[in-house]
Formats: sequence, structure tokens, C-alpha cells
Amino acid sequence: MFAPLAAVAVALLAAFHVWLLGQQAWTGQLDYIAALRWLLAFALVGGLVALYRRGVSLRDRHTTALWVLALVLHGPALAGDRTPTAQLLAETSDVAIQIAGAALGLGLALTIGRVARTWQPTIDIGAALTWLVWPVGPMHAAFGDGFLPRPPPIV
Repeated sequence: MFAPLAAVAVALLAAFHVWLLGQQAWTGQLDYIAALRWLLAFALVGGLVALYRRGVSLRDRHTTALWVLALVLHGPALAGDRTPTAQLLAETSDVAIQIAGAALGLGLALTIGRVARTWQPTIDIGAALTWLVWPVGPMHAAFGDGFLPRPPPIV
């Protein structure tokens, strides 16, 4: 159900990073440190692709290290640089947070809708109301007619 949405999200993310690499190369902001970070990023993506082709889930403990390295790799890009690219990245991160919040809300709404559609109450409402309105009847039948919860002691 979410596979087409995930494919579109991955394609948009890849397109953004290709645009960002091209913009840095075109404006001359691609120095040695930035080029090294891009090479590390390509290596991380290659590692994720290799693990995926092996059949390892991208949410497995083996891929968690690669995801953490990808997050660490983004750190210097957002660390206090006031060039227009850094401001664009900061605004992009704000938009990404808003998109993630909207996606979370949509997923929650879809989950609640699916559960509500398939949920069927297993409690008999009439019997529950009888217990609330007339609690003496069923309790009297269970405990009032000589019922003992344990056998009498041996004398």
C-alpha cells in the first residue's frame, strides 16, 4: 500500500541530492572536504543497496549503523554556515519536518480508519447494561444460593 509512496519519496530525495551536488559543483562550493563527504555519501548509498540486494531489511540492525553515519554526514552541512546553500538546507530541514509530521498524521488517520472499519465489538452491550443497572441479580445467583468459593475445612 505504501510502496508507491515510498518509491516517490526516495526518487524525490535522490533528485534533491543530485540537484544539490550539481548546484555545489556549478557555483564552486564543492571544495575538497565537501567532495570527500559526497564520496562517503555515495559509499553509504552503495552499502545500503548492497545490503538490500542481499535481502537485509533497511530497518535491520545491520543498516542502523549506515543510517547513523548518514545522519552524522549531514551534520557539517547544517552547522552554522550562513551561505545561501546553508540557509536553503535549514529551510529544507524545516520543510522536511513539516512533511514528516503531515505524513505521520496521514498514516495515523489511515490506521485508525482501517482499524475502525474492521473492528467489531465483542462485548454484548445489553449484558453490560444489565450489570450496571441490576448488579444484584447476577451476583445473587452466583454467591447467594449456597455457593462457596472453596470447600469447607476438614474437621
